[in-house]
Amino acid sequence: NIFATRQAPSWNHLFGTTDQGSDIFSQVVVGARRSLLLGAAAAALATAIAAFLGVTAAYAGGIVDEVVLLVTNVFLIIPPITLLVVASGYLKSRGMGTMILVLALSLWAFEARILRGQALSLKNRDFVLAAKASGESTRRIVVGELMPNMISRIAAAFVLVFYIALL
Repeated sequence: NIFATRQAPSWNHLFGTTDQGSDIFSQVVVGARRSLLLGAAAAALATAIAAFLGVTAAYAGGIVDEVVLLVTNVFLIIPPITLLVVASGYLKSRGMGTMILVLALSLWAFEARILRGQALSLKNRDFVLAAKASGESTRRIVVGELMPNMISRIAAAFVLVFYIALL
């Protein structure tokens, strides 16, 4: 709209307009779709990996816990942006899928440690011990007893990884 050039923010144009009369808010919305999709997909994948490995390490204990902690420590020292740049240089596919995979594989470790710690604290609670005593399967205890009590922390992990992936 040529008559709507350089307008200040208003109810009609929330962020104002450009020199050509384009609505800045609509440009921001269109431009943000790809970034939000990337962040959400990377966060969902990283949170799933972190929850699985963190709870598995805590509940299994022993050598499984030691191996998961070793792998987690290795991934904690890898900077995600550097890994993304190096991976994009060597891989044939440099699209959004590659970015999602690299970000998810480099951001899961921090949350896996936190979720492992919470699972360790829940592992020795009375409701888990009662489920073990009643003969519940390991899968039922993890999915039915531990995970519902960790859902708020898992959601917080998703939000944190989403934020970091956007950055």
